[in-house]
Amino acid sequence: MDADWILIHKIRTGDEAAIDAFVRKYYQSILKYCFYKTSDEMIAEDLTQETFYHFFKSFSTYKHKGKLANYLYTIAGNLCKDYWQTEDKIHFEELTESVQAEADSDNEKAKVMDAVERLPKEFKDVILMHYFYDMKLQEIAASEGISLPLVKYRLKRGKEMLKSFLG
Repeated sequence: MDADWILIHKIRTGDEAAIDAFVRKYYQSILKYCFYKTSDEMIAEDLTQETFYHFFKSFSTYKHKGKLANYLYTIAGNLCKDYWQTEDKIHFEELTESVQAEADSDNEKAKVMDAVERLPKEFKDVILMHYFYDMKLQEIAASEGISLPLVKYRLKRGKEMLKSFLG
């Protein structure tokens, strides 16, 4: 039995310490992921809480088949998509453009951000999540629904592309 299965079993029996342990175990990872998707601390906090709310609301029907982290990232990802679809918000690309405009005084930051923006999306996402949002490689793999070796490849290849862009 894995640790998640044991936690789920204890939660189903009403063990409040298990609920607390579960939230503590996944909270920071989900918060980082939501912050990556929204670039807003307060919105990320709200979406993280919503993720756990939705998980516990549907907990009685949850079937522990795969990794629990993947299920939580799926809920969080759907909530982030809903956030962008239901609100008239600026998109990530527009946000990074405004950040770049503010960083023009610091030429190095502007060059790096320009280079990051030139990366293909799959490489850019992994670079941003790992270096800008401090997500662990395992967290990135779970949040993107890809294998750990693929995350490592995209990180390595993304860094190579950045080096060539920056000359």
